[in-house]
Amino acid sequence: MPCVNVDGFARTVAAGGRGTLKELRCNEHGVDLNRNFPLPTVGDAGSLWALVGKRELTVAGSSDSARATWRGPAPLSEPEAKALHDFALAERFHAAVSLHSFMGTFIPPCVRTREEARSYRTLVAAARHAQRRRYHRLQWGFFDLFTGELEDFLHHETGTWAVTLECFTLWQSWRQHVIAPTLFARFNPADPAPVVDNDAPAVIAFLLAALAQPHPRRRLR
Repeated sequence: MPCVNVDGFARTVAAGGRGTLKELRCNEHGVDLNRNFPLPTVGDAGSLWALVGKRELTVAGSSDSARATWRGPAPLSEPEAKALHDFALAERFHAAVSLHSFMGTFIPPCVRTREEARSYRTLVAAARHAQRRRYHRLQWGFFDLFTGELEDFLHHETGTWAVTLECFTLWQSWRQHVIAPTLFARFNPADPAPVVDNDAPAVIAFLLAALAQPHPRRRLR
């Protein structure tokens, strides 16, 4: 699937990459689609949806509609997230990689068992081994929170080995532009070919490593 946020894509193209983070990141309703998925129904969910009005990590998801990470009025309030949600439930993928930019990191789901965390360390290690420029794994263990992100929904609700791959490192971005001409130029490479050459093998390696493991839901039941 080449693009989920078609509103943001069209707006970014029309504006030549210029605009605020919210203008470039969100859909037509101003919602961050990657915070609009339902929270997993597992044990102590650490739910940011449940923490509205108490405490929030706004970079992870906000209840403030003025912010770029606004999660929307309710889970699946946005047609794009709902369509992807329904598609994933129907297909029950064995593994999935969601491509974002930028940070140069692998972000596994928020998991609640050491066994799951070890499995993701193994899968991400396989992906990193396939890269020339190896990205870090960003995994916080029991300090993590469910924030309405796609990888959490895929892992816990559809039993999919899922990871977010943030392409293009911070260092590459600053080497490209000390002062970026647009916000889009800050987040994306002027020439995507080297990033594709570096990251495509990692995507393949993650998927192949995941296929060698049992489906997470059956394995952890």
